[in-house]
Amino acid sequence: MTFRRFVLYAILLIFIVLLFILIPRTAPWKAGLSRFKPVSISFAYCSTNEDTEALINEMVERFNRSVGKDVGIVVEARNYKSIDYYSSLVSDYIVGGVTNAKISDINMVNYETAYLAKTMNRIASIDDYLEAEELSEFITGYLERGRYTSDSKRFVFPMSNDTKIIYVNNVQWERFKEANPEYDESVFETWEDLVEVSMRYYDWTDSLTPDIEGDGKAFLAFDSLSDYIFTSSNQLMNSIIQPGHKEVRINLDKRALYRLWEPVYKGFIYGGISIQRRENKPELMTNGEIVCYIGSTKDVDEFPLAFIFMDKVGETKLKVYDFPTFRNQRKVSPMEGEGVIVLKSDSKKEFACFFFLDWLVTQNEYVQMCYNEMVMPVKHDSFYSEYATTLVENGLKAKEAMKKHRAIVFEAASQQVLEGEPYAPVAFSKSHMFKQEVEDSFYDNVFAGIMEVDRLIEKGHDRKVSVEQVLSNDLFEIWFQRVKNIAERY
Repeated sequence: MTFRRFVLYAILLIFIVLLFILIPRTAPWKAGLSRFKPVSISFAYCSTNEDTEALINEMVERFNRSVGKDVGIVVEARNYKSIDYYSSLVSDYIVGGVTNAKISDINMVNYETAYLAKTMNRIASIDDYLEAEELSEFITGYLERGRYTSDSKRFVFPMSNDTKIIYVNNVQWERFKEANPEYDESVFETWEDLVEVSMRYYDWTDSLTPDIEGDGKAFLAFDSLSDYIFTSSNQLMNSIIQPGHKEVRINLDKRALYRLWEPVYKGFIYGGISIQRRENKPELMTNGEIVCYIGSTKDVDEFPLAFIFMDKVGETKLKVYDFPTFRNQRKVSPMEGEGVIVLKSDSKKEFACFFFLDWLVTQNEYVQMCYNEMVMPVKHDSFYSEYATTLVENGLKAKEAMKKHRAIVFEAASQQVLEGEPYAPVAFSKSHMFKQEVEDSFYDNVFAGIMEVDRLIEKGHDRKVSVEQVLSNDLFEIWFQRVKNIAERY
């Protein structure tokens, strides 16, 4: 071999090595995929929306005849409709290895099932198959929900996440504001201001019927008080549920819990926040019982078109505000939804699963699917895409109120997700029961406070004085001790 030929071979070898190093490990050929020996994978999702089913089938078919064909991946999609039902099937399979259903390689499940699968070492990590640059394209909060311990990787691929916003009947809000010009829309930014205006609204509506004492209306309602409790605890930098070093842990910081308890508790016992927890919140608005409520983006179609106030019927006008913060705190908004797990098999099949999922959430049909179901896309670029922009613009131009409402909500919720931090407590076994018990304990504490306020008013005390007196007694300590007792059982 001549020296010249040796140099050429050496340069070629160096080039090949550098190419192998520099090309992301997600390059299909590096995972051993070949179009001549395609890998077959199955994808189980859950949706009762026929349009969503059609869009997913369309994306899968296009993937199989284009990108999938080129890299050697064939996908079969299956719709199981109910997320709770299918999650239970996956749980049974993971625990016992036997189920009547055919469990897929890729599975849409709730986060408690994902936690079970992770603890039993049955699922692959997204961090092992996507590069840091690729992972940076995702909304961080969505990925972090799949990190179950502080030193672990992330195990859930985000797919379908809604968020919570404030739905406001702007007609009634403007009516109140005209009579109380000291308030403006900035009151929706913080919990402290929102509670203050809710109490003022109670007093104002009470004054409209001077012959009936104590019949004021609530200003605000929660569709889920647990969202407020757990999101606020994260916002105050002391999350109740935290990824620990080796296991999920429950952290009860008394000062943080008092700070989230005090303003909302005050609003409840004063009458400014509705205690009708089981009632449908849009119905409360229809009946003139509230001006606004905190609800999911998925429930936008339930926003009422008309309402009654002082025995008069009028049209509503939707206005939307971000989930509030505490003063001088960062913006954190609650999220809910399902994730996707990839069952462990071999590196080639696991790679194929994540490759397909990463492709799926970049498609226009995926953005359309999110818009149809009023959930948020998982990648930053999807929010800024021309397709998403066109969806919103067309919706805002629509004559039908419900189409306009969808555009208003999707646009506002998108900004909330991009500018703030989406958050959901880390799931663990029976975590939904823990959250429900904490919420129940808060309401029990509220009802005890209301009874005490009513007792003081009957004795002739002023409402404001009665509320302040109740706030100064031991009701917070009672609630805190009850939450501690609940936590000890989990």
